Amino acid sequence: MKILNENQNINITSYGNKIGKKPGADKKAENKGVTPFNEEKVALSNQAKEFHEVSTAIKLVPDVREEKIALIQDQIARGTYEIDNKKIAEKIILDVLETRSIK
Repeated sequence: MKILNENQNINITSYGNKIGKKPGADKKAENKGVTPFNEEKVALSNQAKEFHEVSTAIKLVPDVREEKIALIQDQIARGTYEIDNKKIAEKIILDVLETRSIK
């Protein structure tokens, strides 16, 4: 993120010029070249914009897939739910290997 204010040095100079002057003296001359706050700009990089879009999309996806849970609960209730032991073992081994490689 970049904050752009081309007149920052002018603002500091203007403040320095105000010191020692009487209040209300030549206000138009003092404000000449000073950027009002409403003219400051914030520029986001394309990467920051993309990140915002992705994070917004992720927030819209539910944490729980209710349809899948209902299907599995129904299968368990009818006694038709089958567990693939080999698939579970593979996932456990992969998880252990990934956890060790991170540390």
